[in-house]
Amino acid sequence: LWIVMGVGNAGRHLSMDEDEASTWFSRDGGLTWREVEKKVHIYEYGDHGGLIVLADSVKPTKEIVYSWTEGLAWWHFEFTDEEVRVENVISEVTNSRLQFLVYGVFAQTGKGALFHLDFRDITRECQGFSNPGQSNSDYHIWKPGGKTTDCILGKMVQFTRRKQDAECHNGVHYQRKVESEPCKCTPEDFVCAYGFERYQLYEEDETNLGTKDQDCVPNKEHPPDGCGEAIPAYRKITNDICFGELQHALYQLPPCRRPDTIAVVMSGLAIFAMILSVVGLCVGTKCLGFFSEGRRKYVELDVRTPSMALG
Repeated sequence: LWIVMGVGNAGRHLSMDEDEASTWFSRDGGLTWREVEKKVHIYEYGDHGGLIVLADSVKPTKEIVYSWTEGLAWWHFEFTDEEVRVENVISEVTNSRLQFLVYGVFAQTGKGALFHLDFRDITRECQGFSNPGQSNSDYHIWKPGGKTTDCILGKMVQFTRRKQDAECHNGVHYQRKVESEPCKCTPEDFVCAYGFERYQLYEEDETNLGTKDQDCVPNKEHPPDGCGEAIPAYRKITNDICFGELQHALYQLPPCRRPDTIAVVMSGLAIFAMILSVVGLCVGTKCLGFFSEGRRKYVELDVRTPSMALG
């Protein structure tokens, strides 16, 4: 639940140097991160995220690293006498059990290696799921959220989650309890509408186009379509279920341009000149006579029957 692991480096940009990379852990869905091991590691989850197993995936190793406490503490365990180049650590598809497979090749011989890790006898089963937060319970109520609010996408969600320092396992049939309720809308539930963008103070343009009530301004490259009307500069985030719409200031589109009178007159003269040229062409080629009934000429064709042609 909300447990995320990744490989990368701290700094302003991503480094491709393996010596600068570390393995990182987050318990709040990526809001905050903590370095757990130097170098690049392969990882896998078990016990619904309560058990995490790591192994060095770059250099040969004899040990795995694991945590029962959702990253609060980590233990090293030597699982082989001969160094192995670990290719992967896997569990079953639901990540609910306490058994893992580690496979790769032995560093010295190049032969395939397969190991079975079983954590079932290390810890007890967690207790107190029905009374989270109590001193005799291994569980507590946890709410995800940012630094300013507990609401995400317009709703407040709370989970029954194992206490981080509880050294126990959830069990195969564990089902996490989830409760949610909608929140009142705040500015965090809205983003700029299509054709608008958040105001940024560009170096080449120090004019503040935003205001206290409206910091979404027209995009310079792709402004909103239309003219002469006031349109909202904000829209609610997709799948946000907050209630109580906020009153955002409307953005007034530029007025619609009226057709230029001179341009209309010139267009009319051009059409009239075109008609005169067509009429003059017809007069020059006597095409007007084609439409005159009195001037049509018919030529009688010499029709012969087959018998006449043979004679």
